[in-house]
Amino acid sequence: MNIMKTGIFFRTGVLLLALAGAAACQTDKELPDAGHYGDPYTPPAPAGDITIDGEFGDWDALGAKAITITQGADAKMTDLKVAKLYAEKDYLDFYVEFDKGVLGANDGGSTVHVYIDTDGGNTATGYQNPGIASNYFDYVLEGSVTGWDGDLSLVSYDPNCFQFNVDAGSDWSAQTSLNAGFTSGNGVVDGDVVKYEFQITREMFPVALPDVFNVMLEVQRGWQSSGVLPTNDAAPNADGSPLPAGMTYAWNTTPATPPAAAPVTIDGQFNDWDALKNSAITLTQNDATATLTDLHVAKLYAEKDYLDFYVEFDKGVLGACDGGSIMHLFIDADGGDTQTYYQNPSIASNFFDYVLQGSVTDDPATLALVSYNPNFFLFPPESYPNAWTTVDLGNGFTTGAGVVDGDVVKYEFQITREMLPQPLSGTINVMLEVQRNWQASGVLPSNTAEPNADGTPLPEGMTFAWDIGNAK
Repeated sequence: MNIMKTGIFFRTGVLLLALAGAAACQTDKELPDAGHYGDPYTPPAPAGDITIDGEFGDWDALGAKAITITQGADAKMTDLKVAKLYAEKDYLDFYVEFDKGVLGANDGGSTVHVYIDTDGGNTATGYQNPGIASNYFDYVLEGSVTGWDGDLSLVSYDPNCFQFNVDAGSDWSAQTSLNAGFTSGNGVVDGDVVKYEFQITREMFPVALPDVFNVMLEVQRGWQSSGVLPTNDAAPNADGSPLPAGMTYAWNTTPATPPAAAPVTIDGQFNDWDALKNSAITLTQNDATATLTDLHVAKLYAEKDYLDFYVEFDKGVLGACDGGSIMHLFIDADGGDTQTYYQNPSIASNFFDYVLQGSVTDDPATLALVSYNPNFFLFPPESYPNAWTTVDLGNGFTTGAGVVDGDVVKYEFQITREMLPQPLSGTINVMLEVQRNWQASGVLPSNTAEPNADGTPLPEGMTFAWDIGNAK
């Protein structure tokens, strides 16, 4: 099966983006806004988060808010190394890294495909290429990131849009040309890797795109697939869940909305915690034999958008770790998998998946309290039992404030739930710790500490099984 339009065509290998729920786009169908194809069209204002300029610091700033898909260990078409996806109100943003050998490898062009399934894989209406995917696709964007004259300089992505037309003998038909501004792209060649970003103007797509759709990206050499993402065993970093069959990713493109105002305001004033009363869980040092007692009190409160923490600890912790004032939050999100995750037997029997490590001061001279801005580490199974891996979650993941009251530090901090690399819900095990000289000096809960909410004993291992639910 071949497609050709203005010198661009593809064969057995294609890049797939599947969009579920939108009506099929046919050339005789009334378009969402005829002005897009007649009167001059004014694109939306420039994107707020991603600027298509070939500089990628704005992607780094997104952190976990962008979906990242990488090649699985058993992948065979590996020219496409990384794909990142991000949804805004007016745009769909893409970032890819692929092998430099793709440039000029299709009769002088450098082809990138985006396949789209708008009707949930309807077998009667869409195209299937069993060589790379089981989905049935309604649309494909096909374009080159270089010119077609052999010049390998990167140019803006200006693809053709094709629709699979069953009425035309089950073949692809050229979609009505889309006006300038439908897409833009830019990138750089970095050694042997091409780094490229492009953007689709949502309103200019031939039909209204649904919020949830399946996507797949592809690059080619010699008009054959040489790089596809996602692969069957690739997993997006957002939640780590397996991808559906067919090398497609179900992308929820509903633009993120700011979280609602929190019952707990991180301002170093704690009357909002007092107002919560028994709605917040309170952990105290109830173990008469406990030796790690620098951490006196911990309060936990779960909201729909945030996880809130309040702690009281000994003032001597300030500056006690090479000038820093270290606080750890350990999280076991999978019930303590003993084969894959980290255990510190000196303080807990649980096996932890994540740890937040940060200081509540940043000036060894003044020891003035600052916002909690921890590093986030995960313990990947492949590194067991040796290594934590740092994950950059971007600005706004945490915030903190506090006061020094005599010999006690009172401090509150907050985690933005949607910025975690894996959504947390239901019940997780947590442990809080402060340190002196890089050694644990205060831990809560202690083995016999009891939460004041119901007085039940804590599970073994100085962790508290905290039901954070999905909303509060």
